[in-house]
Amino acid sequence: MREIRRPGLRDWIPILVVFAGAVFGAAWLGRSSNLGAAAVITGGTVVLAVLTRPFSRLPRWATLLSVGILGVSALGGAALWPDTGSWHHALKDSLWMHPWYVLTLVGAAGSSCGGACGPGTRLFAWVYVGVAFFIGVVVPAVTVLF
Repeated sequence: MREIRRPGLRDWIPILVVFAGAVFGAAWLGRSSNLGAAAVITGGTVVLAVLTRPFSRLPRWATLLSVGILGVSALGGAALWPDTGSWHHALKDSLWMHPWYVLTLVGAAGSSCGGACGPGTRLFAWVYVGVAFFIGVVVPAVTVLF
């Protein structure tokens, strides 16, 4: 098993800069370009997954699958939604969750707690993927439908 370390200040600075850049960049671009905003959010989510990988006990497949789900939902929703203004209005409040989701589990997935739901277990990995599906697919669907 690979060694997991805790993030220090030198690690957090680029992580938080990427997070802020993705969220604010997508908010700014979302006023004029669905795909531009979705690409910025997806790119930021991918970069955060790479930057936080040294601190995570999650299996690589769970990280890749989760980031893929979030990216496809953002890019697919932007490509399929023709009206930029209504897309921005409906989804601006949930797109920030894509890169945020990667950040929330940096500490949890790096902890040493054990058990069936411990961060290094298969169950935890599937829960992580399931929550990514919820954030990427269910939250936007609820926003649009209700």
